[in-house]
Amino acid sequence: EPAELANFASVKRQSDSAIQRVIGRRGAAATDHALEGPNQKLLRAQGPVWSALCNYYFRLESSGWDRLPEETSLLIGVHSGGALTMDAWTFVYAWWRRFGSERVLHATAHDVLMAAPGLGDYFRQVGVIPASRQGVTAALRAGRDVIIWPGGDVDSMRNWRKRDQAVLGGRTGFVRQAIRSGVPIVPVASVGGHDTAFVLSEGRWI
Repeated sequence: EPAELANFASVKRQSDSAIQRVIGRRGAAATDHALEGPNQKLLRAQGPVWSALCNYYFRLESSGWDRLPEETSLLIGVHSGGALTMDAWTFVYAWWRRFGSERVLHATAHDVLMAAPGLGDYFRQVGVIPASRQGVTAALRAGRDVIIWPGGDVDSMRNWRKRDQAVLGGRTGFVRQAIRSGVPIVPVASVGGHDTAFVLSEGRWI
């Protein structure tokens, strides 16, 4: 009946609105918490685990540090390697291993991940902020480097044939962000993730 359908739609809108409010509150709190600085004790405690993973499992190699500007920068990465996006995890660890607490890098994540119990709490402890204009602007204003992955899941799940392309999901808002914040853009290229997680189809035909 029309009345029942209208009531159902109203209840669903209220439910969606409540979820969005919770996500918004936790996201804003995450930004405030992260700007206080990552939990260095936690970073040092987990260091041996990440060191072993990067050295012996992922066999991480990084270069180009000499081209990093001394001023606060907005780093732009390309997600690779499927749903886990270990390229992001390993790069952020490599940054911390190189700079420690002297130069803080804020990684970014989707609001839903930031609001998730457990994972979101861990992200806040290690300095991850929501990938939002407000969060990124606040971090850059505080003199912190920030890395974002504009392509998100579009990049991470791109077909293996496009593994060496920077798709970025067609998103260019990071350019406006850099202009507004007055910071340089530093590209970060990751290679190898798509050779461990083969994406045979992007599913666009479905």
